[in-house]
Formats: sequence, structure tokens, C-alpha cells
Amino acid sequence: MEGRRSSVHWEPASLKPKVAASCSLSWSMDASAGNGLVETQMHLYLNGSVAENLAPTAPSLLDSQVLGDNSVALWWNPASDDLTPAQALTYELRLYREGVPVSTARRLPEPGNLSVASEWTLAGLSEGNYTWTLEAVDSAYNPGPAAAAAFVIGNPPAPLFTSGFETGDATGWSVVLP
Repeated sequence: MEGRRSSVHWEPASLKPKVAASCSLSWSMDASAGNGLVETQMHLYLNGSVAENLAPTAPSLLDSQVLGDNSVALWWNPASDDLTPAQALTYELRLYREGVPVSTARRLPEPGNLSVASEWTLAGLSEGNYTWTLEAVDSAYNPGPAAAAAFVIGNPPAPLFTSGFETGDATGWSVVLP
């Protein structure tokens, strides 16, 4: 009868991104020896480095251009990270219409929903006021701070005041003293 071998590898997801730990467990049984003994080995690896994996910076200069077919092109300057090269960062894009999330929330840690990119196009959007946030996610699934920008699909809302109040033009206003 041949011997049987098996192994298990475990990495705890609950540890902070600055700590890397893994555990490897393997066992084998040699039935040909007839003694029924099982050999088990366990190895625990812990990154004892004093260096901390810091979160990436926020992407900068978020901008957009509304296209004629209810779509919008988004772009930004990439974030940076202390350990992950800028070319390997992914990005988590969240979109809100009138303050309500358009996309469902995701739980990190996991790569961002956009792969390595510095531009993205969204299509099929309804008319309205949109806000979008973007955060970089490094290779340890450590998210950075979010940057935000806004755009409007459709006609911009009509001004509430026709006297120049919203533009800062005070010439249509008068002061009344008691």
C-alpha cells in the first residue's frame, strides 16, 4: 500500500496589512511500514520586519468629460505607495447619483474594482448630479484615502435666484439698515 500525503496552507485575513503571516501544515502516513504512525509537520511564518506597509496616497487631479450619449469619461493622476509600484495599484471607484450609491458597496480587503488604470468610461447613466470617489488599493489590499469629484449628466439645474446671488454678483441686491 502506498503512503498518503496531504497539506494545508493558511493565511489569516484578520491581521493588519503591515503583518504578513502564514501557516503550512502537512501530514503523511506510510501504510507500507505497517506501524500506523502519522507524521505531521507544521510551519508558521511571520514577517518580523519593522517596516510598516502604509496605505497608498489618494489619486489626484480627478477630472471628467461628459460625452453626448449619457456617458462620461473619467481620468486621474495615479496614486503612489511605499511598497507597491504605481503600475500595480488598483482603484476602487464608487459612484453616487444625487447622493445615493449607484454601485453596491464592496468589502475590502480585495483588489479594487478597476485594474491598473488612470481613466475609465461609464455609459448608460441617467440624467442627474453625480459624485464619484476613487481610492487606490495596494498589493496588500490596503486602501488609501478617497479623492472625490463631480459631474452632471443632462441639462444643469436651473438657478434658484435670477439676481446673480449664486454667481456672487451682488449688484442686484440692496442693503437695508434699521
